[in-house]
Formats: sequence, C-alpha cells, structure tokens
Amino acid sequence: MQFNKPIFGGLVSSLMVTVAAISAPAIAEEASLSIEEIIVTARKREESAQEVPVAMTALSAELRDSTVRNLRDVNGYSPNVVIRENTRANGTEITIRGVTASVSGEKSHDSPIAVSIDGVFMGTNSGRMVENFDLERIEIMRGPQGTLFGKNTVGGVINIHRSRPTGELGGKARVTAGQDGQQEIRALLNVPVTETLAAKLFYSSVESDGYLDRTFDGGKAPVKDYENFGISLLWEPSDRFNALLTLERYNNNGDAGANTNFNIPAGYYAAPTGADIGKVQDLSPGTIVCNVFADCRNDPETISTAVTTNQPNTGNYRNNGVSLTLIYDLNDNLTLVSVSGYHDTPYEDTISEFDAAAVEFIYIDTDNVYEQFTQELRLEGSYDRFDFVVGGYYFENSYDQDWATIGSFWQTILGPLGTGLALDPATVALCATPGVFGQLLCDPRSAAAGNALGENFDQRLFQTQDTESLAFFGQIDYNVTDQLTATFGIRHTDEEKHFIGYQSYLGETANRYPFIKDVANFDGTNDWKETTIKAGLSYNWSDDVMFFASYSQGFKSGGFYGVNQNVSDFERNQYDPETANSYEVGMKGQFLDNRLQLNVTGFYNDFKDKQDSNVVADSTTATVATVWENIANLEYTGIEVETKFVATENLDFFATAGWLDSKYSGFESLNFIPIQD
Repeated sequence: MQFNKPIFGGLVSSLMVTVAAISAPAIAEEASLSIEEIIVTARKREESAQEVPVAMTALSAELRDSTVRNLRDVNGYSPNVVIRENTRANGTEITIRGVTASVSGEKSHDSPIAVSIDGVFMGTNSGRMVENFDLERIEIMRGPQGTLFGKNTVGGVINIHRSRPTGELGGKARVTAGQDGQQEIRALLNVPVTETLAAKLFYSSVESDGYLDRTFDGGKAPVKDYENFGISLLWEPSDRFNALLTLERYNNNGDAGANTNFNIPAGYYAAPTGADIGKVQDLSPGTIVCNVFADCRNDPETISTAVTTNQPNTGNYRNNGVSLTLIYDLNDNLTLVSVSGYHDTPYEDTISEFDAAAVEFIYIDTDNVYEQFTQELRLEGSYDRFDFVVGGYYFENSYDQDWATIGSFWQTILGPLGTGLALDPATVALCATPGVFGQLLCDPRSAAAGNALGENFDQRLFQTQDTESLAFFGQIDYNVTDQLTATFGIRHTDEEKHFIGYQSYLGETANRYPFIKDVANFDGTNDWKETTIKAGLSYNWSDDVMFFASYSQGFKSGGFYGVNQNVSDFERNQYDPETANSYEVGMKGQFLDNRLQLNVTGFYNDFKDKQDSNVVADSTTATVATVWENIANLEYTGIEVETKFVATENLDFFATAGWLDSKYSGFESLNFIPIQD
C-alpha cells in the first residue's frame, strides 16, 4: 500500500465528468443575475476570458469557496485536468490532456506543463502547490502554448495570480483546527505606506501530525509542516507607471507518508464463488511469508491506518523568492512590461524509505540545491484593427543533486566488501572492477587511509547541471472584419544545457559529505534551437457566441538523465526535445442574459519524439539499465465541455466533462547500444 502515488500518463481512453453546486453569491451589478466576467492575461494582455480563442478555464469567484484550499482543490473545474500534490517540497504532479511529467522529484527532467506565479515561470516541480488564501485568479490553458509561453508547455500552462496591494488599511485571517493535530493559519494585511507606495504582508502555516500510525516508534504519518510568508510592495508614482516587488520564503518540513510492506495471512480472504470463479484471483490461500520485511496483518483497521517504516519519509525544503514587475504605458496604445524572477533553494533534502519496513535495509537520502533567474521584456500594442505583443525571454537555472542509497542493502549484496577488513590492494582492485552493479568504486578517503568500509556503507551519486535559454517571440491578432479575427504567432528558442555526472562510489555512511569529485565523470553539453508557431481564426457569431479554430506547436526540452551509477550510462542517456502539434476547434457562448455559459472544444495533439524511459539489458554491468530516449510518436484526441449556470443570487451550478483517447502512432527504442571506445 502506498499513500503517495505518482501519476503516470495513461495511453487509454478516459472520461472525466464533474458536476457540483456552489452556494456563493453570484457576482453581478445591481443585483442582476449574471456570470462574473473574468479578466485574464492568457495572451499577455488583459481581456475577457470568454473572448480568448483558446481552450482555457479561468477561476476567480470559485477561489473564495472555503473548499478550495490550494491548487489541488481546483480539480474538477477544468476538463481533462488532474492536479495532485507531491508532498515533497510542496510540489505538484499535473496531468493535462493525458500529458504529465514522467519523473517526479528528479531535476534533470523538465515538466511538460508550465506553472507561473505572478508571471514568473517555476522551473521545477517543487514549490508549485500554492495555498489559496491570497489568489485573485487561476488560468488553466490546455494544450501546447509554445508561442507566448515557450518551452516545456506541450501539455499546457497554469497561470496563478495573487492579489496586489490595495493601498487601503485592511486585511483578513482564517484559522482552522481539526483532528490529528491539524492547525492552519492564514493571514493578510494591506497597509498604505505613502500616497504612492502600498504594502501587503502575508503569512500561511499548515501543520498536521498525520492520520497513519507508524508502528515502529509510535509516530504519525504523513506529517505536514508548511509555511509561506512575505511582503509585496506596489509603487505607483504616476498614472502611467507602476512597479510591484514581492519578497517571500517557502518552508516545508513535512513528509510524504510512507510505503507499507505487509502480507495477508492465509485464509483472510474467502475463495471466489459462483460467477467469480476463474475471473478473479483466488487470494484465500494467502501469503505464508511473514517476517521483519513483510509483517502479517489480519486486522482491517491496522491494514488501512498503519505503516511500519523505521523513520519518516521527510522532505525538508526552503525556497527564497523575489519577483519584480514593471509596467509603463508609453502612450494610449503601447505598454512596456518587464517581469523578473529569482528563486533560490539552498536545500531540498528528502528521505525515501524504499524497504517500507521496520528495518534499515534500504532508503534514499537526497540533498538538492537549486537556483533560477528569469527575465521577460515585452511590448504590448492595442489599436483599432489589431493587437500585438513582441518580446524576449531569458531563463537560467542550476542544480546539484547529491544522492545516497543507505542501509544494509549494499553490505548484503556485496558481502566481502563489507567484512570490516582493511582496504588492501586486492579489495581496492575489486572495488574498481566491473561487477554485478557495474563499476564499483570505493571512497578515495577510505582507501587512502586504509580504513574499512565497515558494517554500514552506502553508495553516493552526484550530478550537476546548468541551463541557459534565450527566446524571442511575437503574436498579432488582426481584425479582418468586425466579426473575424486572424491570429499568428512565432517564437524562436535557443537553449543550452551543461551536465556533469560523476561515477558513483561506496563509502562509510558517517563520512558521506562532501562528495569526492576526483573520480571519473561525464561532462556533456547540448544545444537545441526550436521555432514554434501558432495560427488561428476566431469568428464572433454574435455578441455572446464565438467560434474558433487554431493550430499551435510546442516543445519540451531535451536533456540528460541524471539518476545513473556509471559514466557510460550518463553518456548514453541523452535525448532530444519532443515536439507537439495541436489542432483545436471550439465554441464559447453565453446565453439566457449571461446566466448560462457553455464552452466546447475538440482537439487533436500529435506528439513526435516523445521522451520516455525503457529498461533494457546492459552488457557492461551484467544487469539492466534505465534508458531515457525519444521513444515514440503519440496521438491524443479529445473533447472538452464546460458549463456554468447562475440559478439564484446564492446558487451557481457548474459541470465539466472531458473525453480523451490516446495511442502510439510509432514506437522505437535503441535497446541499449553500448558506447564504443
């Protein structure tokens, strides 16, 4: 049983339907019943969500519902969208139209779905599960958004916008308490500083002891300990210029639940009878192996509420964030916008209990460091017959991943190396000889001092990567007639990644840091250039009904696979970008004097060179290896329906439905071609 399951992109037909009623005041003027108009920036300029010819969901009034506590709780509001929480580092696992991240928590892989907070792109899954207490709106755009938003948007984009300082004294607070030590505090305070300067202070804290009993030591899981606080300053010296600066910190010291490893004793389940015979597995004989690695349990309550790990699956995370948005109206038609963002993660440390048992057999201890800087500069124009945006975008990030596989696993597997004997020349030679697990090296410090590895030793892996990306983009919407608008956009991206992966080695657990880099390593650099376009038409049938059709492209960055043991694996595990071509047709309409909203979209997404993993035989290590490569072509076809109805001043109804069919249109694997000297 596992309480923190990853999401896998399913290549199956699926149907998702959500229906709900919202008891909240309908936003209206002079008490009339109508659907709230939401102003969005999905095309880098302000416009009504219903006028944007893009498959998107905009949420604003819904965020004031007390049941929407963070990004995960917007599930069901947008069709073919699933958002789950990866409790490590307050991260997210997002699936849009069947597209999802192939790897969770491993920074050498880029997510195919972009999340931006106040206009700043988040380059890693960590820190993307934003609390909903200060959110003004959320924009969920489905399908590739490669023109205006760039790389790593083949699945879609989620834009999160928080409130700006109001310049008036006021605030709000919410305190929540519950069982299992649940304590939640959220507060916001707006303060006028001067006539032209306003400040907003914000704070959120979420704590919980967990609802699962950890039988080994009487602890609880999964523990929540999340905190976010900061200040926003809005400076408006004139009607034509404003600057918004936000300084904040994220802390997360919770854990991710736990795997549970146990066996059901014989006779616990009844044998199948009647029509079930031969159709379901007969589990009545049960499992007879019950030991320290797989406890026997026959109490349904214990099975569902207890875990046996000897330590928590901790996830300690800290992130410092800075964002600065400058907006200057050059004249009535032109606006210059600059958005800068910086995130520094000095530590992101996690423990993953792989054995799921009350013994220290095998667990992964990771120590990550991450840093990113983004800068976007764009010129927005609005005229009678056309609107446009042109700009440039710069992104750079760097990370270090220092991982260790700890426990008695290696001693059990390797035997002679863990006997406690001094590392004589023969033992050192054995460490340097390819064996069951490849090129096993010993910690140079232990070898030089003639010390034994001892009873407890681990395997260390280290990698580092720097990414630099520069893009230029532009998009124009031209009014061919009063009803027909044509759209064309283009973006060119040049990206470079510099990766270093070091040969793993064995060392004493007590002497883990620092990683000794005086070992063999793979030092590689790759550069990719991609140009993506968008073309579309929208037709206003009436003031309330619009039809649209579009073709758009997107791409996901190429890269290196970082979780390897041997230099040859790093060299082999390089892959190119994957690309997506998307075709959409849709309708957006509002009826019954704007009390009923109906949006329908049909789409076809054609993916080329889809990145994925494959487990293949590895003759150099006499084992198997995970190979990342451009393995397939995929086709996604689907239909999405969104509707909303304002019944009374206090009651809204909404419903969403999504149908998705996906299949391979080609599959190819290198099947591990050994590196040639």
